[in-house]
Amino acid sequence: MTSITREWLEKTIAEFENTRNDIPFGLDDDSAKILKVLKQALAYPETLPCPVHLLPGLCFGKGCKTEGLLIALQRRAEYYAELDAMTPEERMKYNDNIEAIRQLLPQPESPVTVLCLALERMLKMHELVMNKTNVGASFYDAECIREMNLAPIQAWQALTFARSKQ
Repeated sequence: MTSITREWLEKTIAEFENTRNDIPFGLDDDSAKILKVLKQALAYPETLPCPVHLLPGLCFGKGCKTEGLLIALQRRAEYYAELDAMTPEERMKYNDNIEAIRQLLPQPESPVTVLCLALERMLKMHELVMNKTNVGASFYDAECIREMNLAPIQAWQALTFARSKQ
């Protein structure tokens, strides 16, 4: 199929209008509808006047060709039509193939892993502080001393729990 250009639309509209003027009773219903659609197609701007965001994940900026947006919409419609036409077995195979591709991609670290690393670092820092300072001489507040000793224990328990769930 050849692409439809603005020049082709203008030429075809001119031909339809000349035909309409030459025929005594004008165009038949189908030809009149075709002429109306051609004029509507010509009314669209050649470039987008503003950004367009088609969720999920398709963005066109201001000034992009309208034709690109229309092609993307057509491809998306065809894609969803293909998905809807699949049998359950074909759909399962398709989903398995998608999952196989996902497995090939590098996986980000889980939030639990990141939190475990942060807790480990905090525990090491606490151990350094406790070893390098004279806690008895530096702190006089009993609540502060209790928190300095209980916080790492609680962190260690959380770390152990998180690791057991992975």
